[in-house]
Amino acid sequence: MKPLFLLTPFLAGLYSWVVAPLAESGKTPGAVLHSSSSLVDFGDRHPDDADSSDSVRLKLAGPREHVQVTGVRFHGPSADRFSIQSIPTAITHGGETEFKVSFDPDNHPGPVDATMEITTDSPETPPLRVALKARIMPAST
Repeated sequence: MKPLFLLTPFLAGLYSWVVAPLAESGKTPGAVLHSSSSLVDFGDRHPDDADSSDSVRLKLAGPREHVQVTGVRFHGPSADRFSIQSIPTAITHGGETEFKVSFDPDNHPGPVDATMEITTDSPETPPLRVALKARIMPAST
């Protein structure tokens, strides 16, 4: 399958970029997961800040009636600084689900980058990737 980049409406005028499989002759494209954001930016944080969290919404489009989220993994140099409180479950066609991504500022100044990858039980649906970032400011002296 060749990738097709779609700019799709998501919620209240927000748009998201989605990579969807382009159907080959006679094949039905898989479901498409949309995210409320392709980037979750936790902004500038201080090492002594408490953990913070931000919401990510998922919406399902395409011909499938529902998909089951089978995993959420974090990749990248700072993957261990991010977590989720619970894995979202099934998403029905046109339905939405929301979950929280948490970030631990730890005690290491500098940029923090990772990618969150969301997979489903649909072999036709590509994993959804959301970039995560923050910047840890040097500790005050």
